Amino acid sequence: MSIKILKSPDRWNVIDENDPTSLPQVDFGHFLVTLQYYDGTGIRTVDKSFYTKDRELAKKHHGAYSRKHQGKQSVHFEKSESCFRVLAWMEIPKPFEEAL
Repeated sequence: MSIKILKSPDRWNVIDENDPTSLPQVDFGHFLVTLQYYDGTGIRTVDKSFYTKDRELAKKHHGAYSRKHQGKQSVHFEKSESCFRVLAWMEIPKPFEEAL
């Protein structure tokens, strides 16, 4: 796995459909993602998703993926499934470590 500096680890990174550099700059990993139903309706939600840079591998795991509905970049995220579009991503924060 190649490790590179990510865009901004402590804030949301908006995905630009025309700019592949708006995606995480790693081969694979888990990230928090903001999801919304592909047609823009419904509430936005946050979830954890596996990401892979390998577009062909990602497409194999998305049987119902539709570039027309979900955009060009959502395929890289497992949580896009068949009807959600990934709008933004961020690194998963470190766990709470203070004593209770």
